[in-house]
Amino acid sequence: MRSTDRPPWQVGTATEGWQVGTATEGWQVGTATEGWQVGTATEGWQVGTACGSAPTEWPPAGDRLIRTVTFWRPQEPTLVLGSSQSLQVADRARCTLEGVRVHHRRSGGGAVLVVPGETVWVEVWVPAQDPLFDADVRRSFAWLGAAWVDALEDLGIPEKYISSHDGPLQAGSHGRLVCFAGIGPGEVMVGGRKVVGLSQRRVREGARFQCAALLRWDPERVADLLMLEREERAELLRAIEPLAAGLRQLGVGPLKVLSSRLALSELTAGELEQAFVRSLP
Repeated sequence: MRSTDRPPWQVGTATEGWQVGTATEGWQVGTATEGWQVGTATEGWQVGTACGSAPTEWPPAGDRLIRTVTFWRPQEPTLVLGSSQSLQVADRARCTLEGVRVHHRRSGGGAVLVVPGETVWVEVWVPAQDPLFDADVRRSFAWLGAAWVDALEDLGIPEKYISSHDGPLQAGSHGRLVCFAGIGPGEVMVGGRKVVGLSQRRVREGARFQCAALLRWDPERVADLLMLEREERAELLRAIEPLAAGLRQLGVGPLKVLSSRLALSELTAGELEQAFVRSLP
């Protein structure tokens, strides 16, 4: 486990833009409406937040020599589809009725439902010349998975419950449709259930990783938002329900995992974000 002696960071708010601050004794950030406000961070990382619609071109060309972490905080539930998935995967009428935005991410994998306060979405940029960059795509997830393992240990979850997948993608029967129905390189499980999903997009300047960490797993809602026949939806739900879990759900009921530091059932998105920042290499 990494040291937790670093001071905390504080964040403000933004709409349809990005916000970044300067850190010496932790983070203080302001607000942005359009474009970027860029600062620096200790430990070699630039850290910020984005609110509103999902980031697309990120980071901007002028900032691609810097290790960057951005927490995306959507204002509304968003069904995020993988780059190879058709928009027809989503039940657009149902999504509209329930106020769920549909977004196509640039990286691969299955659909992820990002719900404010229930999902922590993290964008991570590593420049091509950075020591963390690895030309082997599968191996390149290892450091990021290890950081998430450290973050969960930082929250007091016993090491014996946590694992990071170091093998090839195991998509199973539904993993190419729903992210949390399969397990890929670097992805993290607690008690055998997936809690952190990872994907990656490579460009000439570096690697853009996208992470989704579950505070709450709602497979029924995920299945309801996909364009499936009734029988297909029932089959999907039966298959994916036991494959993942939200960290809050691991604090109660039959899945209960005890934390030495806090009540997992009351874990907040901010606490998980802070633990991840403290665990960056």
